Amino acid sequence: MVGTESTGHMRLVASIVDDKMREISVLNPTLDSGKLAVLTAVNTVNEMLKLREEVESLMVGIRRGFVVEAIHLASFFIALL
Repeated sequence: MVGTESTGHMRLVASIVDDKMREISVLNPTLDSGKLAVLTAVNTVNEMLKLREEVESLMVGIRRGFVVEAIHLASFFIALL
């Protein structure tokens, strides 16, 4: 990310990562910072992959003309943000 994104974007990413780490830390208070960072990364990538799957389902629905399904999936996707 260094040099390719705006400062504001980098701060937003850092803030989201910090929030995720705090959430996980509350649920797993015995984790050291290294394990906490890895678990945060794993959870974040898992969420990203699920979102990719949802987007792909949405695109397939649009391509097939299932507008109602596409709208439902779009609403789901927006709710996750």
